[in-house]
Amino acid sequence: MSIEEEITLDDGKKEKIKDKSDMIIEMIQELKRFTETEIKELKDEQKKCLTEIQELKRENSQIKKKN
Repeated sequence: MSIEEEITLDDGKKEKIKDKSDMIIEMIQELKRFTETEIKELKDEQKKCLTEIQELKRENSQIKKKN
């Protein structure tokens, strides 16, 4: 194998590695976006639940006062 063939193979390997790296980076970015969206939705749901708990506590307190 000549030096020129080795250089070509090295360039081919480099291109494959770059393609894989780009794909992995894109997958990580997609996962990050998905995770951020899920976290936001969970925080919104948590706020709703906390609000509902507060309302139920108020109702419970009013019921206790009546009895």
